[in-house]
Amino acid sequence: MEFGIQLSSLKPLLDTYDHVSDCCRKLYDMGYRYTQIQWVSRNLEAEKISEIVKDSGLISIGIQEKYDELSDHFDYFSALNRHAAIKDLCFSTIPERFMSEKGLEAFINLMKAHAKRAQESGMTVSFHPTKGDFRKIGNQYACGILFDRLPEIGIVPDTCQLLRAGVNVEAFVQKYASRIRIVHFKDMTDLSDLGELTSVGSGITDFSPIFASLKNSACSYVLAEQETWKTDPFEEMEKSLCYLKTLS
Repeated sequence: MEFGIQLSSLKPLLDTYDHVSDCCRKLYDMGYRYTQIQWVSRNLEAEKISEIVKDSGLISIGIQEKYDELSDHFDYFSALNRHAAIKDLCFSTIPERFMSEKGLEAFINLMKAHAKRAQESGMTVSFHPTKGDFRKIGNQYACGILFDRLPEIGIVPDTCQLLRAGVNVEAFVQKYASRIRIVHFKDMTDLSDLGELTSVGSGITDFSPIFASLKNSACSYVLAEQETWKTDPFEEMEKSLCYLKTLS
């Protein structure tokens, strides 16, 4: 497995071409080599963003955005994928309006259509479940129904989101082992929604058994993620990378 960074960790700094370039170069210089692109300002041209990421030395492994953002601007993110020479479009979070039996059926059909459209363009589709996606519809998690109905899509778990939803991460990885290519390692001070995010390895999460379970999965990339920080964000990102390297 390779270690990388979820670019969403630096969202406030991804608003201009110069800022994106500065972020990517700093991440590369501290030792990161892989990134999943998320939350770069959509005011920036897709082709230019991909050029900046490539020029920094970072290798893009996919794109992730919230469902509505990616669905509403599918062409933009598909173009970003093509220019960055990557294939995976990762949708995140089932919108609240679909949280019913009828609504979830409609959401599954929409995701099926997105997956077909992506496939026609030579791309794949994956889904990143967040805490709310583990609410039950009937007697099953909403995201579990989605995964059962659409076995062709990949799954991108986030340790923080799973733990806050009360899900056993190792069991989740084991269940969906063949569908997990990317996983987000996100740490925190406590399990409540108000708990602060921390650099990976400095919070309450025991990543060792999670990492061990990933060795028996299809996972290729473990990405550090920390969208909020109180100190210098690059110091936090460096701490995360140093910790990840102790797991290998």
